[in-house]
Amino acid sequence: MKRVALVLALALTALAAPQAHAATACPKPTGLKVVKAGPAKVVLRWRKPRRGPFRVLRGKRVVGQTPRHSMTVNLRPGRKVKLAVGVVRAHGRSPKCYTRITAKIKPGGPVATGLLAPEHLSIAKVADGVATISWDAVAHARRYRIYRDGATVGETAATHYGVRVTAGRSASVTVASVGAGGAVGRQSAPLVVRTDLKPPAAPTGLRADGVTAFALTLSWDRGAAGSAPIRGFRVARNGTVLRQVNQTSLRLTGLLPSTHYVLTVTAVDTQGVPSAPATLELDTPAPDPSTGSIHAFLLASTSASFADFRDHYQRIGTLYPTYFDCDKTTPSRILGKDDPQVTSFAHARNVAVMPRYNCQNLNALRAVIADPRTSQAVISGLVGLVQTNGYEGINLDIEAGTPSDRAALSSFTAALANALHAIGARLSIDVSPKIKDVPNHPRSTFFDYAALARSADTVIVMAWGQHWTTSAPGPLVDLTWLSQVAAYVRTVPNAERFVISTASYGFDWPAGGGPSHPATARGSDELLQLLAATGAQPVRDPASQEMHFTYTDASGTGHEVWYRDAVSITAGFNVAHGQGLGFALWRLGQEDDAMWNSL
Repeated sequence: MKRVALVLALALTALAAPQAHAATACPKPTGLKVVKAGPAKVVLRWRKPRRGPFRVLRGKRVVGQTPRHSMTVNLRPGRKVKLAVGVVRAHGRSPKCYTRITAKIKPGGPVATGLLAPEHLSIAKVADGVATISWDAVAHARRYRIYRDGATVGETAATHYGVRVTAGRSASVTVASVGAGGAVGRQSAPLVVRTDLKPPAAPTGLRADGVTAFALTLSWDRGAAGSAPIRGFRVARNGTVLRQVNQTSLRLTGLLPSTHYVLTVTAVDTQGVPSAPATLELDTPAPDPSTGSIHAFLLASTSASFADFRDHYQRIGTLYPTYFDCDKTTPSRILGKDDPQVTSFAHARNVAVMPRYNCQNLNALRAVIADPRTSQAVISGLVGLVQTNGYEGINLDIEAGTPSDRAALSSFTAALANALHAIGARLSIDVSPKIKDVPNHPRSTFFDYAALARSADTVIVMAWGQHWTTSAPGPLVDLTWLSQVAAYVRTVPNAERFVISTASYGFDWPAGGGPSHPATARGSDELLQLLAATGAQPVRDPASQEMHFTYTDASGTGHEVWYRDAVSITAGFNVAHGQGLGFALWRLGQEDDAMWNSL
């Protein structure tokens, strides 16, 4: 049979790079040459060395690795490409040197003029992103080459081929015959393939289980896929996407009580096409309200105090967060700010919030209670804070005054109480303990119990401190003394307004304590760790019901520790309760947790 003349448009130019080192120093393949293999591929061949394996590069990228002496490499027509072959070293290490050659394929490829172009291209079917194209057979064709948008996608000996197509996009498909010698005939007329973009179906059966004031589990059923497989599900809360997940459920946390939520779940396919959203609207339940009556101080500067409040809020009736202080340099200014997380949590559970206003600097204190302009500025500021933040009132903590400041404190308390009462709010005041009213006591004389109880709604007696930071070691609260304090309070007019407060911590005195060796305050958790570390055995003091122990630190210094636990705190509660008085705790976050089972 007479051979059909070929018009070749393939040109390969090969220039072997000179050898820079002797083969023994760096063995490199020899005899490189490039042989055509198609319109967009060549075969790279070499002779020596006899053993590999060999690594082939196209440019700087690895094409592959082979034990043989040839490899087929794809090339883009019209572009020069440097190919390289190197011998892989022991243990799979990269070749130390390469032999290089330059190859180029001219655009167009070989065309066999005697082979007819396939005709009557049609779409047999479309499924799962693949369009099956069929055509009529061509005489003398051994195979058929298929192109999509001008690029070769495959060859086949059959008269049909599956071409992958992207949903929602057009693709131009052509087919050319391939003869016995590998020459390619002219391409067919193009067949334009377009598949509609079909989004996935929306999830079904959207539901919420395990709904609490703070969390819920959202579940749904998978809908039908569209043009592409479903990759995952996008979950949103009030329009804000939270996560995209593969499973058909998700636990949502961080919710707020008594809040309306719009929850949506959208299926997303592998092309990023979303479904219509499945929507669920619900309201979280209100939290269980507090039924407690304990007054508790919350230290706003530590998260542990708030965490303790969250755990035990049902036992607490009034919360005193330490939000505000006087300004030592400009006493008319109020320092600090509200913590919305604490305030809203308490209000949602019917716990009254009365933030503490603290002023212990003597000069600032005297300006606040005695200077008319400063007093009015502070009163106006506190009233404004109550109105702005919805507080039930203010707690006044001014304990550093002297006997000469007694009348001024009573007058300021009356003015502040009147201003708060005018807006429906309350005032509580913290006072030092005493078993009788005596003149010139450095702390207790400052407080006129009878006058303060006429104005304030609650008077909190801070009944501890028989031993303090710079004293010698000893109990914080002797029960006999505490009983005397409570008994004296019962003799004061409006005694029902009084609350007995006790400490919830302990002191660790080094070297016998005193001003030269001040104590360190320690909470319950810290004390338990100290006991575990030292192996000390605490003993209960009968007079105070407090625990105490001694230990020696790493430097050889002796320590004496006294602390209040659940037993001693409960004993203080019983003293107050026995006199018909309320009970308060300073402060949340450092107490023996077991006390909540006894109060």
